[in-house]
Amino acid sequence: MQNVQALYKHKFLTIVSLLILITVSLFSSCKKEDDIAPVVSIQTPIGGSYSVNDTISVQAKISDNETIVSVRIRLINMDNQQVVSPYTYSVNASSYQLNANFVIDNLYLESGEYYLVVEADDGINTGKDFVSIQVGALTRVLEDVLVVEKDNLQTHIYSVLNGKLLLKTFNMEYQDFLYNPYSEQYIFLSKKGILTAYDKEELESVWSISNLKDPLHEFYGQLLYKDKLVYVSSYTGAIQVFDGNGNLVKQANTIDTEGQVSQFFFGMDKIMAFKEPYVFGDDKIEELNEVTGASVQTYEIDFSPEQLLFVDDELCVVFGNRYNKAKACSLSTMYNVVHPFGDFGNREFGDAFKHTNYLYIISLDQEILEYDLSNGNERILESTQTNTHFFYEDLYEKLYFVDDKKIFNLNFPAVGSQLFYTNNRTIDDLVFVYNK
Repeated sequence: MQNVQALYKHKFLTIVSLLILITVSLFSSCKKEDDIAPVVSIQTPIGGSYSVNDTISVQAKISDNETIVSVRIRLINMDNQQVVSPYTYSVNASSYQLNANFVIDNLYLESGEYYLVVEADDGINTGKDFVSIQVGALTRVLEDVLVVEKDNLQTHIYSVLNGKLLLKTFNMEYQDFLYNPYSEQYIFLSKKGILTAYDKEELESVWSISNLKDPLHEFYGQLLYKDKLVYVSSYTGAIQVFDGNGNLVKQANTIDTEGQVSQFFFGMDKIMAFKEPYVFGDDKIEELNEVTGASVQTYEIDFSPEQLLFVDDELCVVFGNRYNKAKACSLSTMYNVVHPFGDFGNREFGDAFKHTNYLYIISLDQEILEYDLSNGNERILESTQTNTHFFYEDLYEKLYFVDDKKIFNLNFPAVGSQLFYTNNRTIDDLVFVYNK
């Protein structure tokens, strides 16, 4: 009896399986398949030479057997890397005539051969056409050198190249300042956590953000710009990103919101952020994914990290001190490890500048040293009145340092320096303004 039941059960399952196969087969035969990509034909340009900031008139004829969903214009280099933000257009038709003005707005683009690509997508397939063009780099110019000086609660901005001309006085305590060449704006960050942008020509406020303010703590933030955007660290363990109109466009978040991001640095699609805890504990360096904003991994450092310099994309050197004991360590983002690199004893750390992967210029206890990480050898380059900070002007490849009310040009690798600028107040920052 059990064998009979098993036989009927087997036959029933077989019939059900056959019915399922027939249904799937019929459904598949009725389902429409599209394996035809949209046809794209670029009409203009047909080639030619352009310069950074030029506008290219792009015309293309596009057709498909199905509905075209979107059309995109890209500029890529010879390694198939995108070098300008793409232009994307929504389309809902089987044929489309593209007429667009595409701006080569990457100010840092180098001279060379590039490909202008027009892509069309129908939701399943992508078709494209491309044309080779020559792009000439923008001639780089150092437009100004700005000096930031504090006087009680006021901040003064001077133009060095215009004869120490006072450009602006802020009635706020200074925290950070930069010039964004993409938006042609000066960006000011106060210790009250107020972020304000000023028009380059008139130095009038164009937008202001106050939601960075921390009502319980003095704000120690940092400003950087990248890809036309302004990045600013927040007291809530975040790095917020604003466009040229002051709109918040994205945000990168550390694991917890306790602790201020005092400094951050860019790597390849990553942000390395220094965390200063509000309560007692080890300081942290946290790696964030720049694209998604997500936290990747965290490193606990047993001394206050002050400066991080990339050796390559997977290895960094961290300088800092706690209780006036300056140290350096290597930080591997590949293996998530920290190795001691150098202990400078009871000397107080000021700043560090990378000359080569293992040769650094370090400010320690009112001395500027050349320090070789590979063997620990030191060479004194300059004695100073204060612990200085370094500023590198990369167009003419000059290294400057601030010593109280004066700015010097360090004659590295030779010993000694030259006076560059002096004024009546303590100098807090030096900003180089380029056209790119």
